[in-house]
Amino acid sequence: MKRAIVFAGTNEGRRLSTFLAKKGVEVLAVVATEYGSLVMPELPFLTVQEGRLSLEQITELVGQYDSIVDATHPYARVISDNIAEAAKQCGKTAIRLVRPSLAYEDVLGFSSIPEACAYLNGTTGHILATTGSKELLPFSSIENYRERVFIRVLATAEAIQACTQAGFPATNILCMQGPFTEAMNLATMEQIDAKYLLTKDTGLSGGFQEKLSAARARGVNVVLV
Repeated sequence: MKRAIVFAGTNEGRRLSTFLAKKGVEVLAVVATEYGSLVMPELPFLTVQEGRLSLEQITELVGQYDSIVDATHPYARVISDNIAEAAKQCGKTAIRLVRPSLAYEDVLGFSSIPEACAYLNGTTGHILATTGSKELLPFSSIENYRERVFIRVLATAEAIQACTQAGFPATNILCMQGPFTEAMNLATMEQIDAKYLLTKDTGLSGGFQEKLSAARARGVNVVLV
């Protein structure tokens, strides 16, 4: 029987793991969070492993499988690099699942969150930040960030703890699971009276187009990392 390991940090990873298991492939789906485990279906050939892994742990795992698929988030660079390195050490090749990108215009582009926050510090108005909970320290460089920035994150204890430790009050922590429709994004922007949207290009299936469309409909400035 063929065996595959899928690092499944995305919708695509979940769908691929499900597809392979239904075809009779023995699949180990590796997810970082409890939420990742909860959205996985229960199937005879599908096993889910939860937790963040080191390079050594990944190397030990991938050596046991015929196929290795990196279906992690487009911006999860550390885990992607570790998967590629682990596969190399085992004499194997990891397949990287890449989302189609979108064409866009009329956005303010920056190469990092700190650079984007430095720009936003010179502006006024509320900010809807959809860049996740892993890099929150740069927001403290924005004057009155506790009042200005509304951070949208997954509804997990880990994400909420990260936000509160970074100084965000409960009123400015929006716990939701995406991807979101244009209507949902528009409603959120209207609710907080957003003047800026801070986001990343999460690709065709990551809800990026729906965020752009909502921002344009509302007249919100898009700050893209």
